[in-house]
Amino acid sequence: MSQVLSAKEFAQKVACKADLYEAVLRNGYHLPRPKSAMVTEAYLVGVMDATIWCPRQEAIRIRACPRPPAKAVLVDKFQKLMKDKSYAGSGGLLEGRQPDKEWLLVVLATLCPDDDIFKKDYLPPAKKSLVEEQKTINVPNGFFDGLPDSRSKVKRKALHILGEGRARQKVQYLTALKKEIEIQLDAQKQRAERQREYLKDPATKKPELASPMRSKRQK
Repeated sequence: MSQVLSAKEFAQKVACKADLYEAVLRNGYHLPRPKSAMVTEAYLVGVMDATIWCPRQEAIRIRACPRPPAKAVLVDKFQKLMKDKSYAGSGGLLEGRQPDKEWLLVVLATLCPDDDIFKKDYLPPAKKSLVEEQKTINVPNGFFDGLPDSRSKVKRKALHILGEGRARQKVQYLTALKKEIEIQLDAQKQRAERQREYLKDPATKKPELASPMRSKRQK
């Protein structure tokens, strides 16, 4: 069930994003932090009208995870859960618009309390260089199967294929980093443009108060 309000009626209760966040929170939803990149006006409206899934406060379950994995791992787990459960709006997750890490942990504990990250003996994998994770060297399928690890410590005679592969790794990493920066830059530009338009709108400007001296002169 829903009702239709006039803009005036809506503004009496919710006049800004902070009001909208508080209103959704008061209606029993467990939201990410207000400053989380995912918490936009569109996200809050989506939660309000149920086009975006968000956990209810009474459904929240807590699980201990003293050493959580990287945020990217939590985001992947969250995306998979949203897809598997076909939740509305994919939970509001958009590229460049991610929730905070603590909220992700709570949601995962609620929806998947038996996940490995909540096990008593869980430790996150050692962090790897994002550059080193890039795959750039082609080899035939099965070529490395069963081969022992190299024990060679000679670096002066390193293979050219390794040097070329590492160079390509840096290129791939920097390309991905550039894309991420462009997404964030575009979002910031849109935010600045909206602010600029807001300041240009005469309706948002308060009228200047006439000074007593000016009023006397006009009389």
